[in-house]
Amino acid sequence: MDKVQVAEHFSNQADTWVQTSHEGFANHYPTADHRKRVVQRLFKQWDAPLKVLDLGCGGGHLALALAEDGHDVLGIDQSPRMIEIANSSRQTASKDVRNRLRFVEGDIEDAGVSPHSFDVVTAMGVIGYFPNDKAIFRIVDGALKPNGSFIVSSRNRLFNLVSLSHRTKREINTDAAKDLIDEIASYQQEVSAEITQKMATSLSEKAAFISNQATLPPAAASLPPLDEAATMQSEARQHTPQELSESAQKNGFMTSSLHGIHPHLINPAANQFLPAGVYNTLSTCLEALEDEPISLTWSSVFIAALKKTS
Repeated sequence: MDKVQVAEHFSNQADTWVQTSHEGFANHYPTADHRKRVVQRLFKQWDAPLKVLDLGCGGGHLALALAEDGHDVLGIDQSPRMIEIANSSRQTASKDVRNRLRFVEGDIEDAGVSPHSFDVVTAMGVIGYFPNDKAIFRIVDGALKPNGSFIVSSRNRLFNLVSLSHRTKREINTDAAKDLIDEIASYQQEVSAEITQKMATSLSEKAAFISNQATLPPAAASLPPLDEAATMQSEARQHTPQELSESAQKNGFMTSSLHGIHPHLINPAANQFLPAGVYNTLSTCLEALEDEPISLTWSSVFIAALKKTS
């Protein structure tokens, strides 16, 4: 996908993207905020403060959160507006956090970072904009120290069969549906009573909001949708968890864990027919299962935690 087109897309959509993806708005699920929370939790497995490179840092929300957690973070993005938003947030942070956090506008394929100097590289929603996986793995491998970690999020190709959309038809027309169904079946594993109870508690806590909204008419979001197809000639590439794991292995990484992001409790088409917030409130109950293999069957995005093998 053309880098100039991607930069223009995210510069034009920057403010809307930040509000909908991090804060959520009406019928928009805060996907980026969900990713941020999962990544922060993954970082807790490491005790020492780490040196982190955040590729495609967007508005800087993840980088800022990691710096607040004590890590030294460099965020890079090719969108001038995204970097402007990121630096604005940085200025509101404490002096200690600001000293641990830096944002740079530039091409992440030619970032000019010191080789093999980072403990962890993060890339949220970036891999699909590269022409192939090898290109981003080359950058990450060059930036990471030996045995460093790469935390990456991707659009979940498996969700194409769940969405019952034009993407579903596309998978059927390319004869890929059977393999996708087989992979979905492999993730349909038992969920513990403890995790199930956590989901039930979440649903109970949200019942009052859903009940209050239920009498209202369907409400469309007042912000325009983040329609990539409207501003780009093609969509970002997608992966299934298995495809990304296999690609990682070919490029010198092993998969440590997989996590479902942006869950869907019912078909996404229902979103427009329910009162504002109801669809996504129901879906957030499934966040309790985000570490379970079954979460990969209903999530439109997933995170893979990868480990460099050399």
